[in-house]
Amino acid sequence: MLIPAPIISEMKKLLFLCFILIPFSGNTAAQDTSAVYTQSYTILIDGSIAGKETVTEIIHENGNLLCTSEHEVDIRNPGKKRRRFFSTKMVLPEGEFFPVSYSYKSDVGISYNLSRTETQITSIIQRAEGSRKSTVPFNPDMVLLDPNIYHLYDYWIRKYDTGKRGLQALETFVPHTAVSTSIMAEAVIDSDLNLETQTLHLRSYRVEVPDVWTAALWVDNDNRLVRLFISGPDIEVIRTDLLPEIISEHPEQKRP
Repeated sequence: MLIPAPIISEMKKLLFLCFILIPFSGNTAAQDTSAVYTQSYTILIDGSIAGKETVTEIIHENGNLLCTSEHEVDIRNPGKKRRRFFSTKMVLPEGEFFPVSYSYKSDVGISYNLSRTETQITSIIQRAEGSRKSTVPFNPDMVLLDPNIYHLYDYWIRKYDTGKRGLQALETFVPHTAVSTSIMAEAVIDSDLNLETQTLHLRSYRVEVPDVWTAALWVDNDNRLVRLFISGPDIEVIRTDLLPEIISEHPEQKRP
């Protein structure tokens, strides 16, 4: 039975938005290799600290980048609050921005695993009602973004052509739905964050999933996430070591 295109479009929107609002969690195995990059982010919801995200990257002898992350966030429902935990693991081949494998595990039994070859992406999504496996063609121009795994913006934004600038549609594979969609990005004004020992140059972008959500994204010169604000659910993510400076120096940048 064919499902009408408008219904498919609405289903995608609902799945995408729900996953931003309701994160989940799990554990990632410890690695025996020294980290080459680590970072921590503070998550705020409606202006109040609600959780954190930590990420570690190591490089294997074959050149592949192994990126692991741990997350915890408070989900506030009427009359109660519950902390969720989840984790991810991603392997990026040297010089590429789409992983050959990506996994997500949560403390409520939801998980998904992705693997890709030169021609296709295979996803297995596990939920309470059972598991689902799907395979879609792989497009080398694709980039991956898991909406509530914030450090992934480090690699997602690198697909933006800074030479062209302007509004650009980035073909994005969303692992929790196992489908690709166009996410819009547009470079806006740059700014400087004055620290005690240095000045950090920030590039900012307006990011939008049409008719679903809009975000403001700030990255440094290495395209590393510094700050993200998602309007609607009012989720803000700030690099933890820069939290006091960003809040005090640039309160006007809070919304896209």
